[in-house]
Amino acid sequence: MSNDPFSAIKAQVKLVVWDLDETFWGGTLSEEGIQPIAENIAIIRELVDRGIMCSICSKNDFAPAQAALEKLGIWELFVFPHIAWSPKGQAIAQMIDEMGLRDENVLFLDDNHLNLEEAVFFSPRLMTVDASKGLSPVCLICRSSRERPTRSTRACSNTR
Repeated sequence: MSNDPFSAIKAQVKLVVWDLDETFWGGTLSEEGIQPIAENIAIIRELVDRGIMCSICSKNDFAPAQAALEKLGIWELFVFPHIAWSPKGQAIAQMIDEMGLRDENVLFLDDNHLNLEEAVFFSPRLMTVDASKGLSPVCLICRSSRERPTRSTRACSNTR
């Protein structure tokens, strides 16, 4: 098994589904509050600029999560957000179906291995990355896009 959390990315990524608490941002919105992670905000913008859609599947209350993302200026960049206190596996499968995508072209980022396993149960070819092992968002761009390199992706390839 590879130590590289991104070794699971084996196909072209068309959709990245983000968990929010302890994945997209530091902290827990419903508890102690959040600490924005500037790299993740930049990666959302970069992915969308490259035509890779971003969505959310998070166990949170919808209105406070939406308000936090609006304050960060990125709410409008997410499609089909699922923010509710419900299981993630079926929600992601439904999201994929409603978007007309194949699960092998979807990447799910979450810090909880049980959420990742549940998601794969409902979408067997779903690509997953365990965010508890750390995310290097710039490398996500490098591996998920087949388009020409940008400043960000050139920086990533220079650090390997």
